[in-house]
Amino acid sequence: MHISDLRDNIQKAIAVSQMPFAVVSTYGTTNAGALDEVDEVQKVCEEFNLWHHIDAVYGGAVILSESQQHLWPNFAKADSLSFNPQKWMFVSKTCSLLLFNQFSQLEKHFRIAAPYVSENEETNWGEYGIQGSRHTSVLKLWLSLYLIGKDSYGKLIDLNFSITRQFATFITQHEQLEMYTEPDLNIILFRPRQENGQNRQQHAEATKKFQNYLYKQQLYVSPIVWKGTTWLKCIFLNPYFDQTKLDQLIRLIEKYFVSRG
Repeated sequence: MHISDLRDNIQKAIAVSQMPFAVVSTYGTTNAGALDEVDEVQKVCEEFNLWHHIDAVYGGAVILSESQQHLWPNFAKADSLSFNPQKWMFVSKTCSLLLFNQFSQLEKHFRIAAPYVSENEETNWGEYGIQGSRHTSVLKLWLSLYLIGKDSYGKLIDLNFSITRQFATFITQHEQLEMYTEPDLNIILFRPRQENGQNRQQHAEATKKFQNYLYKQQLYVSPIVWKGTTWLKCIFLNPYFDQTKLDQLIRLIEKYFVSRG
């Protein structure tokens, strides 16, 4: 999200009496792990009195790493935030959180009353405990935090960042590989460079061939199409993917290009 575009679009909407009420910024996009300028978006929301929701479903776990403080936005200023521990906290599905700056907003606007429950009391204590008639989804999050702890989570995330940055450096220095953009988090989009004389279709086929080679080596990367071209998405999320496995990955990639001459 470009801040200047955001402000312009808000002003254009107001000019035609279409008053926006909320802005959603993203802290970790699905395909590239890209980060919006969350703090700048917050300033715009305050300027126009708009609700600011942060989609931190993927990237929110960064706050568990003290060494990545330079990436931390001020999450606390937003009106609401979504975060999925089932992603970068390695908690089994399904485990999702929706957090509010003011708890009263949750009570006032998101409360679902049941006709068989008395609403005469000011507080319905049934909404404050473990959900009835459903799985206790919060228990696995509590157990993960209890057994692993914040510091250990931070070390695991730091390892992911270290591996990602090393692999990004390898790609940028490799004559036959290219990267879509520098990674903000632990996701890299890369592919073989387009050779002279290759059209777009031939380049896509070469990328697919490279993907199949990695797959046969039990290295799984996802193909995505962005602006009509194919990229390979590599996510360094597995806590067991360490320096040894990264070195193995690099050797296998080098072997592939050597075999092609």
